[in-house]
Amino acid sequence: MRYISTLLISFLLSLQVTNAKSMLLDRVDAIVGDEVILRSQLIKFKTNFNRRKQIDPLLVMTSEEKLTTSYLLELLIRERLISQYLNKHSIEVTDEMVNQQILQIQTANNLTRTQLKQALELEGYNFSDYYQHMKSSLKTNSFIERELRPKIRITQDDLKNEYFKTYIGKSLPIKYRISHIYLDTSSYKTRSDAVEFMRSIRNRILAGENFSDLAKAYSQGPAAETGGDLGVLSLENLSSELASAAAKMKIGEVSQIINSSSGVHLIRLSDKVAGTNADFQEKKDELQNKIYRKRLVQLLEDWFQNKKKDTYVKAIPI
Repeated sequence: MRYISTLLISFLLSLQVTNAKSMLLDRVDAIVGDEVILRSQLIKFKTNFNRRKQIDPLLVMTSEEKLTTSYLLELLIRERLISQYLNKHSIEVTDEMVNQQILQIQTANNLTRTQLKQALELEGYNFSDYYQHMKSSLKTNSFIERELRPKIRITQDDLKNEYFKTYIGKSLPIKYRISHIYLDTSSYKTRSDAVEFMRSIRNRILAGENFSDLAKAYSQGPAAETGGDLGVLSLENLSSELASAAAKMKIGEVSQIINSSSGVHLIRLSDKVAGTNADFQEKKDELQNKIYRKRLVQLLEDWFQNKKKDTYVKAIPI
């Protein structure tokens, strides 16, 4: 396959200039599988980028600061990769679906079909290209819904962590709800024995066992009977070792093993409290969308990198 593709590159490049006096009419900028991306296509993509970004879910997530020629070529390569995948897996979008989507855009902007065509033409974007890009975008949306969205799981802890990261700064005091497992080193032959036993407890928690149940079974701390729940505390109410660990943790996270002069500790940050619950509830949808988009971007990045491993991709230096 790579031998054939190398021949294809040589052949296509040889067509670009027939002799020293010939005018360069076009240029191959990349090869993706058995398709080529021409310089004229790259220029057209750049010209129509802002319009296409309004309808293409892949372009919506691009950064404005990155719009160099090389980056735009990478976007076109990714577009071809996903297009080839969609064609292979028969993700169908009917003309009726495309027309319905365009009609929704017309209605939202109070435009007739003729007025939409005129507006596109003023930007150098013909309606035929717009229609095909809309169809491609709907296919991509179907791919995302079918292949990627089911892999994104957002928990209440995720939302709370994002809330504190985005909105709660040093201006508001934060309190921490902490669960605690404590082993008194004087009950063990050596401190190392206590650390090893705590490590086995931590591994069981990370494997899925309930923190509260293990605290009731093994903790020698004052809150053992309540599953290690210390309640809602400020950092000032904790020992320096526990406070230092808690301040760096995310909600739902289990700490590393913490050593103090009296024993060995393990804590779980169950929640943080600051601001008002009403404020958090008001911002939940925004937080959900922010986390979803971030994780979708990463899933797409991983998907493209994997596709490049089993598809011949060659970008010609610009």
